[in-house]
Amino acid sequence: MLPVHRTGQSCPERLTSTGRRKARLAVVMQSFLRATRALVVFALSASVVAAPLVVNVRSYGAAGDGQADDSASLQRAIEALNAAGGGELYFPAGTYLHSEEITVSGHVKVYGTGSASVLKALAPARAALVFMNATQCGAEDLRFVTEAKTRLHEQNSAALVMDHAENCFIRNISIEGSASVGILIANSHGVAISGNHIEDTLADGIHVVNGSADVIVENNSASNTGDDSFSAVAYASWPKQTDNVVISGNTSISSHARGVACIGASHCGIFNNTIRNPRGHGIAVAYESTYDTYRPFGARLKGNRIATVNPSKGTNSVLVSGARDVEMESTAIDGGNPVLVSDSSGIVVRNLVVNEQVGAPILERGHVQMKIEGVSANGNALAGGVSIVRKIQ
Repeated sequence: MLPVHRTGQSCPERLTSTGRRKARLAVVMQSFLRATRALVVFALSASVVAAPLVVNVRSYGAAGDGQADDSASLQRAIEALNAAGGGELYFPAGTYLHSEEITVSGHVKVYGTGSASVLKALAPARAALVFMNATQCGAEDLRFVTEAKTRLHEQNSAALVMDHAENCFIRNISIEGSASVGILIANSHGVAISGNHIEDTLADGIHVVNGSADVIVENNSASNTGDDSFSAVAYASWPKQTDNVVISGNTSISSHARGVACIGASHCGIFNNTIRNPRGHGIAVAYESTYDTYRPFGARLKGNRIATVNPSKGTNSVLVSGARDVEMESTAIDGGNPVLVSDSSGIVVRNLVVNEQVGAPILERGHVQMKIEGVSANGNALAGGVSIVRKIQ
């Protein structure tokens, strides 16, 4: 008698050789998938666990006591990093005197504990921490001190330099004094500079130059800088124009020149900065023939506030000179001299608010192509004509 099979019931008699092969194949596939997952997990674990080498400068003889010159010890620590292909250079709390510049390259982060980790330069001409030919690099939580009496122009007289650097950062750095600039960015791109404080330099606070591009300078403060507080500059002798530098949310107090300067650079973004009592212009977007710069273009200014007390003769709250395609929006000026637009085209001024100012808020000199949309002075909206713009020689 043949067995009766109902729907849904198994049929052991029909688990033939074909069925057994399928079952064995399923077991093999499960084993293969488990092995593959294990390899993936191992690879991911290895990539997570592989932490960068950390070199403590104290381990290579740096005293950090504010008495001994630690230059030789710092060099040994850097050589150890180079031999390992990069890593992190750590400065515990202390004052590290150095008579030579500190130069790192490759994938290196230099950091400390904050204001208690002090790098003090003994020679102002060789004061810099230099990132040279570096990628994915950074400096963080350090304090730089230089007692300089004379302004210098050598690159290594700055406090911190990035030259030919890519995708790097500088944050939470304090700079007190410098024979030249505080932070210098040259020949570099993809650099973020944030949360730093610079004071008492003999030149610019933060200076971006020599074809650098895609640089963000945000939420920094600068006081009593010997020249501009924040600048992006492009000299015509350099083959590539400095481009796309964003200067945003910064505070400039009592600079010896301009608060923010875009001199010869293209596509500057100057947003939401506060500028108080500059000796020069509050903001300048300009061509300078004296220094043979490019002509700036494509600048965007928005949300900046400029407060000037007793400005020097010949300075302006905002200067646009020898430039094209510049838009200035929602600018507030308290006191000081008016906006000056000189020999420029494609200029747009929107929502300019001036207070404690006498006369026309905008001066025009030379050949100018300008569109103005909304100006108020001392609380009153201005209708147009000479109440807004006055031509000067």
